[in-house]
Amino acid sequence: MSCYYDDFTLGQEIITPGRTITETDVVMYAAMSCDYDERHTNMETVGEHQRRPAPPLLLYGICHGLLCRTGVFEGFGAIAFAGIDDLEFLAPVYVGDTVHGEIRVSEMRLSKSKPDRGMVYYDYTLKNQHGVAVQHSVKKIMRSVRPKAEVMA
Repeated sequence: MSCYYDDFTLGQEIITPGRTITETDVVMYAAMSCDYDERHTNMETVGEHQRRPAPPLLLYGICHGLLCRTGVFEGFGAIAFAGIDDLEFLAPVYVGDTVHGEIRVSEMRLSKSKPDRGMVYYDYTLKNQHGVAVQHSVKKIMRSVRPKAEVMA
């Protein structure tokens, strides 16, 4: 399977599987990124909820991984991750919360200079188990147009 530019339509909706955020996720993220912010790593500073919040950038990585699990990056259709627009952290996510992504193809543009590719914009909202939007962004992925040989076959 390969997801080319042509395989997407404006307004198309994609729902990712869910994933529960674990203590291990937070610990491994802190070790990998050197982000030992006490709000995420010290239970004495977690505040009124007495629950450990997950670092927002960890959640951004998880939301990208959830999109990968839908199969949209299978094969050779995706050329490059071209950027993120409008990244917002809307509400905290705690260890034990389960998140999933709700994505809508919000824009598609064929390249004017390179007709073999185009940009697909994914309006991505990460939601918790209660349906509350916790993160939002627009992911820009450069994709190959389906090769003519495959269209004719």
